Amino acid sequence: MMKYILSLILTLFITFSVCGNTYKVKATFYWPGHGCGWVTASGDRIDNSKLKNNLIRWVALSEDMFRLYGFKIGDIIVVESEFSELCGEWIVKDKMGKTNKKGEKQSRRIDFLRHRSHKKFDTHNVKIRKK
Repeated sequence: MMKYILSLILTLFITFSVCGNTYKVKATFYWPGHGCGWVTASGDRIDNSKLKNNLIRWVALSEDMFRLYGFKIGDIIVVESEFSELCGEWIVKDKMGKTNKKGEKQSRRIDFLRHRSHKKFDTHNVKIRKK
């Protein structure tokens, strides 16, 4: 029985891909006015011209990332991805809704604030860690 429990714990650990302080997450994007308004959970107002010129690098995280892994609004995170535009430092400024448009629970997700003119993406191959 103990062997089974240890095996289950190890399997869950590998499944969630948590390696030290690095977390594998699914990445999506959002833009101002796309159901989120122009003010983030941090209270910061989104400047559309700065966003268009890549002067704003803000993200929203799913609620479980705050609750289970200790992320906070204002944290600087480092992103690794095959999509080079996502790599580097970002600031956590927002929280994602509990469910997506289909009513599915959001977990282990990151949402990148992007300008409408920027390239769109949807990827599972993103790793994040606190700086």
